[in-house]
Amino acid sequence: ASAMLEYHRRRPFDFAITLGDNFYNNGMRSVDDPRWKTWWDQLYDPLGIQFYATLGNHDYGFPQSPEAEVLYSKKSPSWRMPATRYTYTAGWVQFFATDSQKMTPDQLEWLQKELASSTARWKVVYGHHTIYSHGYHGNTPELIRELLPLIKDRVDIYLSGHDHDMQHLRPEGNLHFFVSGSGGKLRRIRPGPRSLFAMSARGFAVLEANAESVKMTFVSTTLQPLYEYTLKK
Repeated sequence: ASAMLEYHRRRPFDFAITLGDNFYNNGMRSVDDPRWKTWWDQLYDPLGIQFYATLGNHDYGFPQSPEAEVLYSKKSPSWRMPATRYTYTAGWVQFFATDSQKMTPDQLEWLQKELASSTARWKVVYGHHTIYSHGYHGNTPELIRELLPLIKDRVDIYLSGHDHDMQHLRPEGNLHFFVSGSGGKLRRIRPGPRSLFAMSARGFAVLEANAESVKMTFVSTTLQPLYEYTLKK
């Protein structure tokens, strides 16, 4: 959080997103859980931007946690989760926030309709679980089977967390896979057949977009760029 704040002072963000597993180990007990203050407000409110969040498997530890994380949007100046799945447009990019813990037929139908109606230059789908990964958890067979065919020819980037590392994996068609899961604990990673970049280092990812290109940069906690990749149309 402190590294992001310093980066933001130098090169201001418009907004941010989360990729799930927001509150270890079991999510939040309610909107009044005291950890909201110390685990979120004090860390991220100082940036003065909004974070568009998604749920991870650890956010389902307490049964009431998903609802609490949605409802906290009404109490926080920085936390935004209007629903467990939602879409919004920022500049040239339309973002589709998904709940990969419960990739139900209803959610897949919703995503298909939203993608079909989108006129955005760039489309980014994000959720907690990886589609492909050479990290600790590896590939997610359910998402390969159910989500990948839906987004492969319609989306530019699938962005995920879950594995505690940074990765860029070989695309399928024009769909690129990025993993940014190293905001907290780390696990070792070795490059695999799909790896374009793989590193175990604490940090965050920065996405910059205009009409012609989208650049993804992995940044360390010392604000050093670890990897950059630019998609162009």
